[in-house]
Amino acid sequence: MKRPLCPAKLQTYVRVEFALRLSLGLYLGDGNINGTGRSFQLRLTLDTRYPGIIESAMSAMGAVVPHGRVHVRVRPGARVLESGWKQWPECFPQHGPGRKHRRPMTLTGWQRALVDEHPQEFLRGLIHSDGCRVTNRFTVALPSSRRAEYAYPRCFFSTCPRTSGISSASTARS
Repeated sequence: MKRPLCPAKLQTYVRVEFALRLSLGLYLGDGNINGTGRSFQLRLTLDTRYPGIIESAMSAMGAVVPHGRVHVRVRPGARVLESGWKQWPECFPQHGPGRKHRRPMTLTGWQRALVDEHPQEFLRGLIHSDGCRVTNRFTVALPSSRRAEYAYPRCFFSTCPRTSGISSASTARS
């Protein structure tokens, strides 16, 4: 079964599927698309404390667009990656009027097929943009009176900002 891709123009680029999965995750987290008249501008705002994430986001954006150009704007504590292209709304049909957290964010059929095949890059983009990675460390007292120390990575992801009206303290009244 041949799965559909984003615009037909993208099929010629070797790294596009990997880059598109990562870019989709980053866009859904810290990205936005703005119309600039004849084109559209994809913008990703990323924290300067993570230069590796900025580099991988630049590479992914550059692999998706045919011209490969990504511009970097320096902001206090952040880098804004920008790339102009007419096809951004086709790649990210979640683009629309208003704030992302106030409208449904669902993957289209071709996006779902792309993500289902290799979800790692998509999840990586989500966690890099709106997530958090920490090392969970704890100590356990063993029956032999020895203490064992354990550590494992944990990832958290949330797209629910405080302004959405949803709170962990919200409960139904009886």
